[in-house]
Amino acid sequence: DKDLEAFYSYSDDKIFVNKNLDTLKKVKAICHECGHKLLHQGVILERALREVEAETFAYIIMKHLGLDTTSISLDYIVQWSQVAEVERLVLRMAEMEKAVKVFLKKIARL
Repeated sequence: DKDLEAFYSYSDDKIFVNKNLDTLKKVKAICHECGHKLLHQGVILERALREVEAETFAYIIMKHLGLDTTSISLDYIVQWSQVAEVERLVLRMAEMEKAVKVFLKKIARL
């Protein structure tokens, strides 16, 4: 699908990114898919909640790197938040915080 930005293959443990994206969108897409890897492997959640979590994860990482993706991320989060169970999202905030910390430690070693 030429409109697909990226996806994480759980079975292959690989992230695939659309080569036609600009650099900022590629980095953000990689962070989003890393969010899926760290937050959702072996966890059963509805898709809307997974997408909100992964994009929130990507937004926080990008902000930490000094890259503003508000215009990209906010629309995506709002779109998926309309169908996500807000109560479950709030309960999963601690998991997102842990995943962000793990990811930041990993990239600090690069």
